[in-house]
Amino acid sequence: MPHILNDREQLCQYYLNHIFKNMRGHGTDMAGKKIIAQSYGEILYPSIAKLLSIIPLHADDVFVDAGSGLGKLALQIFLTSPVKAVYGIEIVARLHQQAILAEQKLREDLLECYQNERELKFILGNFLDLPLTNTTVLFLGSPCFSPSMLDTLSIKIENILSIHTVLTLRPLNLLQRLKFKKILRLEASWDTTLCYVYSN
Repeated sequence: MPHILNDREQLCQYYLNHIFKNMRGHGTDMAGKKIIAQSYGEILYPSIAKLLSIIPLHADDVFVDAGSGLGKLALQIFLTSPVKAVYGIEIVARLHQQAILAEQKLREDLLECYQNERELKFILGNFLDLPLTNTTVLFLGSPCFSPSMLDTLSIKIENILSIHTVLTLRPLNLLQRLKFKKILRLEASWDTTLCYVYSN
């Protein structure tokens, strides 16, 4: 069942579409309505809103999007949840640079969102090589991660005790500390996809 956006969510979706509409990798459909990442795909706004309605985030959470692309999901999390920090990690420099521009625009338009030392930051690099210290919620939004990469990441997650929830489009079979809880069906620009939820 699709998530019905409330007025605040619709306003946020409109704002994000405005920020990203002229960025490389985004475009509109023939009717000029849907704005999606054409080069690598994205989870659509209503599905992230649905995810947040089922997996609530709190003011002491640090959300990390590993493979954050243009940063659209990270901005949505920052704008629509109370988390104290959102970090997007992306290895592709041209995508990372677009995310930096989006964050700068957000800071110019809505500086009040950064009150109480809230932080939104994009990092260029390989998330396997970067410390994920203080992360509490980890999102893995690529369905293309190899099994060996997922196994390596699972071992890393096991050793970061602050992580209490993992949301991933591929199952993490080596996780032991965090238990598999449920599967959610999400709409993506490429098709419907499954999101596996692990938590302690």
